[in-house]
Amino acid sequence: MSEFRIYAATTGDCIAGDRWEYPDEERARIKSDFSSGVRLVVDEHRGEIRGFVPAYREADEAFYAVLSTDDDRPETDAFADAVWELFERTEGWSIRTDTSEGRLLQTLTRDTDSDEALQIPVESLTGGTVRVGTPDVEVAGRQLRSVRAALSDDGPRQYAISLSRSASHLSPDLFVHVHGSYQNVTVLED
Repeated sequence: MSEFRIYAATTGDCIAGDRWEYPDEERARIKSDFSSGVRLVVDEHRGEIRGFVPAYREADEAFYAVLSTDDDRPETDAFADAVWELFERTEGWSIRTDTSEGRLLQTLTRDTDSDEALQIPVESLTGGTVRVGTPDVEVAGRQLRSVRAALSDDGPRQYAISLSRSASHLSPDLFVHVHGSYQNVTVLED
């Protein structure tokens, strides 16, 4: 079974999905993600994916989508598909694909077969957080999908993509910082 909700990023109000029975902890995670620049979290421990959605209704808006499943390996394409489907069937709603976050949602539904597919040393994901920098969100999305595929037989993990260099409320196994100053995927030192 899975549940899907959309929240207003700034207030944490649930605006789509099961709006009457959402966990307060989920709302708190959304607000923390937004305030710290986190754009995507794949939390296999919770069976949850949550991510920023740049939206347009009557004006530009910032949403977070949350897909919760009973599975400890929720799939990013299922998350992205749920977001796209909701926006396609809701009159007056659209996803802003002219933004980096909109392009990230597009990347989550694509195959990762490319020359740059896996540049993160998965053997280093054995304890603590591995931090990497990438030049754009599309590269970050491909890297996240590739690492998850390479570690599919390992236990549950947490992954994050952020526009900030850190997010103190998270302890991911892989933290991907997106910033234009990186020339390519770079392993960051603490």
